[in-house]
Amino acid sequence: YMNLLIIIFIFFFKISISDERPDRYRNFTDEFILSEMKENNIPGVAVIIIQDGKIIFSKGYGYGNIEKQVNLSAENSVFRVASIAKLITAAAVMKLAEEGKIDLDAPVNNYLKRIKISETGYDEPVRIRHLLTHTEGFTQKSIGGKTLDYTKLEDLGSFVKRTMPKRFTEPDMMVTYGNHASAVLGVLIEDVTGEAYGEYVEKEIFKPLGMTNSSFRQPVSEELGNKRITEYRYRNENFMPVPGSYSHMVSAGGLHSTAEDLAKFLLIFQNKNSVFTEETLKKMTTVQYRPHPELSGVTYGFLEQRYKNNTYFYRTGDSEGAKAKVFLLPEQNTGIIILNNSDNSEISDKFINAFYDRFYHDKTNYTYENRIKEDTGKYEGVYDYAQFPRDDFTKIFRIFLGIQIISNDDKTITVKSLGEEPFGNLGGEQIFYQIKPLLFKSMEKEQYIAFGRDSKGNISYLYSGSGYHGSFVKIKKWYHSPDFHQFLYLGFI
Repeated sequence: YMNLLIIIFIFFFKISISDERPDRYRNFTDEFILSEMKENNIPGVAVIIIQDGKIIFSKGYGYGNIEKQVNLSAENSVFRVASIAKLITAAAVMKLAEEGKIDLDAPVNNYLKRIKISETGYDEPVRIRHLLTHTEGFTQKSIGGKTLDYTKLEDLGSFVKRTMPKRFTEPDMMVTYGNHASAVLGVLIEDVTGEAYGEYVEKEIFKPLGMTNSSFRQPVSEELGNKRITEYRYRNENFMPVPGSYSHMVSAGGLHSTAEDLAKFLLIFQNKNSVFTEETLKKMTTVQYRPHPELSGVTYGFLEQRYKNNTYFYRTGDSEGAKAKVFLLPEQNTGIIILNNSDNSEISDKFINAFYDRFYHDKTNYTYENRIKEDTGKYEGVYDYAQFPRDDFTKIFRIFLGIQIISNDDKTITVKSLGEEPFGNLGGEQIFYQIKPLLFKSMEKEQYIAFGRDSKGNISYLYSGSGYHGSFVKIKKWYHSPDFHQFLYLGFI
């Protein structure tokens, strides 16, 4: 009789805990999202939280279309989630690997039929795993990747063949984030399966997972089109609708989906399913490359980031008037999806930081007082964005992408952006202090950078553990410096 009472108590105790959890997330999320929407003029936001294998919170806020007063729905509002396509592409590649159709360690050229990656001048070929971790060594090449007219969309293979960027380094040397790595993987999927990329993903991933509101078709079907949100930019105290664009590199940025469908995808990492093996999912949530032993790295599909010593994985999607981000919090067995129909890209990062602050203990052990106090003069200099374009007129923007490192008397360093810095989240000016050899933490926020040495032992590289994990190379010659190039540029205009 006593054992029965204990069982009943435990049963109702578990129900109580389960019932309280959505309420505390609901109150926190309502307060946070509504405040951010008002402060930053965001028309609509969709938020879903999954935990322990199920959706425990799902809500849409505001409008999917202001003019028609259409409410935004976490379940049915369709967004162009752009680069979250890269996560789905990685999953599709991993599925081919688990079926034995490809070897992740093999050169990708072994499987490509319509395109080839140049191996001239390099000791190491680009392997499939390099493309999955964005360590293939491509330069940045983003001009012309989209069109506003779907009738001008180019076939994926033809577009990649015509626009293939140059390699500038051996693979596995640094993160070189860009669209072409995932575009090449899309061509790989087509060449191996003999099917169009979008059709293969729909058949092998979307349909088995019940992702009925997701598609790589451009334009989307009439059914999904009727559910599609309007994208906005807020300018001059007005919400300005933004026309939707179409991606030539569909496997890198052509995904449309809903918050609920993305939740269904993230749930595969918490529940057994018939689509992926546990081994595959483990590989997708295990860091496969990091430039420093304690700096955030890259998995087969996700980017990793640390917040107060908690580790989470994420993927970001940015379109002209909508932003998307998905998070996996493995230590908390939690996932979060946040979509919004504005060009405000900060709400997701603010939310995840506030979420940790509210519900989980601060595990930070690093402080300015216990920093490593060694000479930081060796880090001084200007570091060039490693992937700066080399093939077209956009290489002029190299002069606005540098990072300057200044050594301070208290053994800290000042990290100063010399212009726009879209890839390492290092814009503006911050003070960093050293916490481990070659590893530094920002005094202002939870952000980390690391330095790397060349073959001669000299400090030559700067790596970011945030954003797109941008990589930078120390400038050795004065006439390569952004300051000198800016001087020349201004002298000619």
